[in-house]
Amino acid sequence: MNQNSLWRELSKPRPLLAMALAAIVGILIADHLPNGRMPLPAIVGSLLTFGAIVLWKRTWISALPFVLVLATLAHGHRLQSTRHHPWHQWLHQQPAPTWVEIEGVIEQPLRRSLPGFEPGEALFRATSIHAPGHTIPNARPAYFSLRLESGVTLKVGHYRCTGWMQLPLPPDNPGQFNKPDYDLRLGLIGQFQVAHVLTAAPFTWDFKSKLIETSERCRTWIIDSLSQHVPPDAPELVVLLAMTLGTSDTATPEMQIPFRLSGTLHIFAVSGLHVAIIGMIFWFFLRCLGISRGMQPPLLIPLLFGYTFITGLPPSAVRSAIMATVLLLGMTANRRSDLLNTLGASALILFLLNTDQLFGAGFQLSFGVLASIAILNEFFSRPLRPWTEPDPFIPKNLLSLPQQAIWKIRQSIAGTLSVSASAWIGSVPLILYHFNTLTPIGLIANLFLVPWSVVVLSLTISRLILAGPIFSLIQPTLAWISQQSATAILWMANFFAFVPGGHIYVPSLDLLPRPPAQLTVLRIPGGDAANHLRVGNTNWLLDTGSIRQFPFILQPFLHHQGINRIDHLLISHADSAHQGGTPSLQTYYGLREISAPFKRPNTNTIGNWQQITAPKPLLITTDPTLPAHIEILFPPNNWRSSRADDNALIARLHIGKHRILWCNDAGFNAEKHLLATLPPEALKSDLIIRNQHTDDHSMLPEFLHAVQPRAIISSHSQFPIEQQIRPALREACNRLDITLLDQSQTGAITLDIWPEKMQLTPFRGDQPPLTFP
Repeated sequence: MNQNSLWRELSKPRPLLAMALAAIVGILIADHLPNGRMPLPAIVGSLLTFGAIVLWKRTWISALPFVLVLATLAHGHRLQSTRHHPWHQWLHQQPAPTWVEIEGVIEQPLRRSLPGFEPGEALFRATSIHAPGHTIPNARPAYFSLRLESGVTLKVGHYRCTGWMQLPLPPDNPGQFNKPDYDLRLGLIGQFQVAHVLTAAPFTWDFKSKLIETSERCRTWIIDSLSQHVPPDAPELVVLLAMTLGTSDTATPEMQIPFRLSGTLHIFAVSGLHVAIIGMIFWFFLRCLGISRGMQPPLLIPLLFGYTFITGLPPSAVRSAIMATVLLLGMTANRRSDLLNTLGASALILFLLNTDQLFGAGFQLSFGVLASIAILNEFFSRPLRPWTEPDPFIPKNLLSLPQQAIWKIRQSIAGTLSVSASAWIGSVPLILYHFNTLTPIGLIANLFLVPWSVVVLSLTISRLILAGPIFSLIQPTLAWISQQSATAILWMANFFAFVPGGHIYVPSLDLLPRPPAQLTVLRIPGGDAANHLRVGNTNWLLDTGSIRQFPFILQPFLHHQGINRIDHLLISHADSAHQGGTPSLQTYYGLREISAPFKRPNTNTIGNWQQITAPKPLLITTDPTLPAHIEILFPPNNWRSSRADDNALIARLHIGKHRILWCNDAGFNAEKHLLATLPPEALKSDLIIRNQHTDDHSMLPEFLHAVQPRAIISSHSQFPIEQQIRPALREACNRLDITLLDQSQTGAITLDIWPEKMQLTPFRGDQPPLTFP
């Protein structure tokens, strides 16, 4: 396809696509309006003017401004129910979780396709809220995520409960998942932790509740059926359940990483791909049953929506089911479908349900990829046609069966290649924007994993169809085959994930010039700690945090920064909250050099290990414009203590003329030792970075006098109490005019370092950056 024919194809009139684009513009306008509303005179004037034009011209082009205004109004109404809802605004004003009595209706279990999501939430439509000592504005009902105790479930019905209400916690670190924004786009204005159920009135008969109950029973039956004859702790079972029902909450984040790095994460959880595959399998069964071609679409539509409902109505599956419905309705009406026009119709239907879908990464990827396939597939497939089609002068009925099979295989390979290339090109800008990741290996990995996922899902459906007692003898064999097929998918994902150059992390776009050195002090709750230091192109980590927090905080941060390799890791002490992520760094970031004040543990998963003690220096870079090294001050070679925090390393970072004292969990004994053995000049620093000692005092007044810091960056967590900043430190900072940066308020803090100055910028909060010459 040359440039002219491509342009002719794109310039065809597509009224539904044009209306969808007009709706997108309207939604974007509403999202940037103050309070999400157009002024009333503008609304009336626009509707009358554009409505008159539509009636006068009676063409689809004249309807575009009218669609734009309607979309603006629809999204404005949506914003009034979420972001600008009075209860949401009231929660914004509360400094801490608030004890309330809430009344409303539990509508359905709430599931999220998020790594690490813990089940036990319900979608709750609150009709009234009362809080002792607070004036809560009266407002229309709104949706909350209702959290229950572990193992507790409540049926659909009307409830009155007491508990704690709050907004989701905002992200504390660059690259961290933004849960408040995600929940608002789902229509949830807050979260409520149930403490006591005062009254309960489950619905005895309600169509929606019965439908949900039936869906949950189906899910339970499918899980039980697929779990038979498979070890309960087998990773293959997790893969089978995730692919069939989207139960990714049972999967550890580490299990999802190979699929993400290989560009095949859409295979691991229910997505549009799964709905398409399930539709193909259902269509095959309908053909085998002898159902006529005209009756297949009306039967496929309810089957697809039934599967989507059982999986918990994930947005990706709903989108795919609606797209498939539009295509199948066109087949029923004997109309040739245009993929771009079909995408426009599907988008308009989805906007009628929820205009916030436009801002979801899944929505953008689904429509972006399909639009790219519609535009580019012919461009890629045309050069392959001489390889996929036999000589046109030879009648096809003269080809032997092996020859026909060879041409069919070639056509299948060429079709898969052209579709994969088109989809990859369409997905690249969106994946870079949302995930800072480029996965060229996905172009090849999907050629293997997508066809194999058809095999896995076909085996799964076969097991469910043959789950009755009549076929009990063959169930173990089918279970073994499906388990082996899941093992193959895991192996392929891991293989492609670690192909050199198969995935690349790209930093987020930043128009400001990059400073020559940068230190980011991440905020990790619960006593964990991790810091990233970049000098030039050299990347160091000072502690890693725990393995539990690694996939949620440190790894997203490294992705956000576009870091593909860690050159050196400096571990402060033998504490899992400070070194737990080390094996993952070695696996995913090529970590080879590690320094720590203790001997190498008995493990084969860690690279070159160097035990360091004072006064051992660590060279970072010898660049004359900004030389950098780390001076180890503590512990000395002969230091031993039974408490891990007493062995914590204290180091002074020399970056140009700037001095930063890294104290992590060190306490009273370490500070007293330094004061007794070092002159004050050896401790003087511009900045202190510290965490909390578990059960000892730290930041002694005499220690602060010796260091003379301008600012202190300190961790702080409400629970456990040992991780709180002690009042004595706050008083000392006020008395000595030291800026105390409490990370529970600031989140992560980034230090941009130049030869002549150093600037501290909190990730959140209203505090302006601090600049030290």
